[in-house]
Amino acid sequence: MKTVLVLLSILFFVVSVNAQADSVFVRTGADVSLGQSNSAQILSSQLKAYLDSIPAIDTHDHLRPFDRLQGYVQTERGFGMNLFGLINTSYYPRIKPLTPWKPAGKFGDWWADAKHNLDDARATTFYRSMLPAFRDLYGVDLDQITDAQAADLDRRVFENYKNPEWVQNVVSLRANIELVLIDPYWSKFDFRTFYKFGVFVLNVSSLLQGFHQSQFDDPSDNPYRLAEQWHLPTRSLDDYLVLVDRIVREAKAHGAVGIIDDDTAYGRALDFEPVPEAAAARAFGRPRSELSPLEVKSFVSLRQGCLTPRS
Repeated sequence: MKTVLVLLSILFFVVSVNAQADSVFVRTGADVSLGQSNSAQILSSQLKAYLDSIPAIDTHDHLRPFDRLQGYVQTERGFGMNLFGLINTSYYPRIKPLTPWKPAGKFGDWWADAKHNLDDARATTFYRSMLPAFRDLYGVDLDQITDAQAADLDRRVFENYKNPEWVQNVVSLRANIELVLIDPYWSKFDFRTFYKFGVFVLNVSSLLQGFHQSQFDDPSDNPYRLAEQWHLPTRSLDDYLVLVDRIVREAKAHGAVGIIDDDTAYGRALDFEPVPEAAAARAFGRPRSELSPLEVKSFVSLRQGCLTPRS
């Protein structure tokens, strides 16, 4: 949504600047140039102020509870967030290695190596996406940062994350995001929300892999654990679909606004054709080792025939 607004604003900006520039009546070429420049700056400021005033909705995020954020490490100041933690939990490490943090290490020792990790990544989107946040929240330019500024930034990050309200203030007040749809992939069946702006989305990727209990190593992903908790049988596919119904109803009762199964897309073909329940029933109750790839795919494709209507 923000991308669309930005593109529209750029188009509107160009048209408006041209129109205003044509209407500027001045006597000399120098005055024309100055008049156009001033008009563009004023209009740009007005557009930015208006766009900044529009509350945004983040339609997909993975923001964990404050006390379980992944970036916390043991530092010489104690356990908390630091510059390493912020960069390491961004998308940056997907394109370039980041010097590891040593437990209870000193920032200067880490930064001496880590600052060079950034040298040949500065044109990448994953790196540049961090720059506005560091600039707006801390007033620093990561492209031009000195060692002293980096050390001070690290200290300020650590201090800010001592405050449980820091994330709430950044998202709601600084970024003007009123709602964040949170996909809790790390604990799919924990229906709680932990931020005032947070809205729960039910991640059903586990349900699409639920043809057998052996599919689940992590108890937080295991729908059969909920069946035991709710005293529901799971002897047949019909039983399993009753469990799915219950999970969806519970999620809705806790404020879920939709379902998402993005995990599934990483491990299978893109075609999700309708599958008869009978085909999925043949796969249910059998471990993966006894199933052909086509039978597994038939169960996963159950989403269109059975799961989607239940949402």
